[in-house]
Amino acid sequence: MTYPPFATEPTPSNGPQQVNVHEAKTQLSRLLLLVEQGEEIWIARAGKPIARLSAWVPTPSAAQSPGAMRHAIAIAANFDAPLQ
Repeated sequence: MTYPPFATEPTPSNGPQQVNVHEAKTQLSRLLLLVEQGEEIWIARAGKPIARLSAWVPTPSAAQSPGAMRHAIAIAANFDAPLQ
C-alpha cells in the first residue's frame, strides 16, 4: 500500500514530524508505516503538541520462567481449611 507523501517528510535535521488531529485521523495507516520505519510523530491541536506516536518497545517481564518466584510466595498449611 502506498500513500502520497506529506508536505514535509521527516528528516534527521528537522526532528519529529508534527501533524494535526484531523490529519492523524485520516492518515493513521500512513503514520503507522512511518513509525514502523523508526520515525516519531507528534500530534498537535491548534499547533500545540498533545500526543506522541512512537514505536512500541516491549519490556521483559520479571517472572519469565516457571518457578522464578518460588521463594517469594508462601502458602499457609491450612489454606484449604473450611471457612467456619
